Amino acid sequence: MTSTTERTQRGGINVARLLMSFGPLMFLALLIVVFTVLKPSFIDPINIFNIMRQISITGLIALGMTFVILTAGIDLSVGSLLAFCGMVAAVVAKGGTANTLSLSTSGTQGFGWFAALLAAVVVGALAGGVQGFAITRLKVPPFVVTLGGLTVFRGLTLTISNGGPISGF
Repeated sequence: MTSTTERTQRGGINVARLLMSFGPLMFLALLIVVFTVLKPSFIDPINIFNIMRQISITGLIALGMTFVILTAGIDLSVGSLLAFCGMVAAVVAKGGTANTLSLSTSGTQGFGWFAALLAAVVVGALAGGVQGFAITRLKVPPFVVTLGGLTVFRGLTLTISNGGPISGF
């Protein structure tokens, strides 16, 4: 028996196992303490709400990507598809078109946020379905399909927005 096993059986703490299990959580707690000491308003409920609001989209994407990674898959197009779906939602909400995307509210009547959300979800589902079909039925490697999707969705997003920022929401 090794000394680590003996110590654990005697009721001692296995530091290596503790760090492997709770290391990231302990580091996060340490960061919160340090930031609170440096800036006491860090722990303010309004600031916590703002942080949660800012990370919500990234957190949802990370949750979905966790399942992809756990199944030994890869998806490089997630960020570009998110941008493309966001652009589709902006176009539908503002009532613009791909050729005349002036997202100012002067003179244009959009379709509303429900239609924009529905359009973004439908476009995302269709894009995912096309990529899934190429991977499962056509047997194209996922790396190639999602790299191509990244390029296509980024190009479509830049084309629709004319390479400029979207504002006025």
